[in-house]
Amino acid sequence: MRVFFNHLAKCGGSTINAIAKEEYGEDFHRLSPSTETDELNEWLSKKKCFITSEMNFAKVENILLLLNDQKLIRIILSRDPVERFISFCAHSTRDSLGKDEPGTGFWGMEDIIKQPMSANAWMRSCLSRMQHILEDKDNSLKLLGEDSRWTFSIYSQWMLASFQSHFDFNEGKLTPVGIRNQRAHICHWRSQPNVTSQINRFLIQFYSAWGTTDDIPLFIKTLSKTGIFSSERAENEIEIKNSSKKAQESKQKLFEISEDLIAEYYAMLPEEFWFHDICSQLASQRWEHLKPK
Repeated sequence: MRVFFNHLAKCGGSTINAIAKEEYGEDFHRLSPSTETDELNEWLSKKKCFITSEMNFAKVENILLLLNDQKLIRIILSRDPVERFISFCAHSTRDSLGKDEPGTGFWGMEDIIKQPMSANAWMRSCLSRMQHILEDKDNSLKLLGEDSRWTFSIYSQWMLASFQSHFDFNEGKLTPVGIRNQRAHICHWRSQPNVTSQINRFLIQFYSAWGTTDDIPLFIKTLSKTGIFSSERAENEIEIKNSSKKAQESKQKLFEISEDLIAEYYAMLPEEFWFHDICSQLASQRWEHLKPK
């Protein structure tokens, strides 16, 4: 069995990778942005492998290989968008624990703004920058890689799940846009009617198993039932890997996001929320079909 796990950043992937490494041993492989296509081809030629990758800046050639392989089993795990954003902030903050820093971290930007910032303030900054990107139709005011630094935390789950691409179901054509072209990605998908239906259709067509961090045990039971993991794995206690939990717990108030900002986030980028909800629905439906009668 050959499996590809699309490891979305801050979506519980470390837990799945730790289990997969135990299960697959030397047949476990991490794909990186520098992985050459020939190397990926070698892995895809194996009878058994578990390939995992955070797809940021993945080569187009490698994306096409992963999508065109009809026998490759692709799996994905999503997370509530607000929880994911908080986790990004907590992960960035964790290294400053014990230094009595008054605010939260965010991609090192806290070193530039010499004033304590909460996760709520960082989200407002991200949404403001994303609004600017959405309005900048000719990309004349683009900040190159800096824009994706700001906005990756609020718009990347669906972008990475769709392999930084748009898929035209009528023509069966995939159009890669790249991780930094978020507005183009949004415009492509919204140019067709009923985005939720498109997201659902894409996930069903290109993935075989879906899950959420709301219920990682269910995801692992599904992977065990389908033979991706051993049958014993579903019975074992699961160690959830969470590198930023301590930072979040030690400064709880700093990681609270206001309801008006969450509403603004949903209004601006509903695809992130829809993607997570559809993954949850598909995960439940898949288990209903698989579970013992």
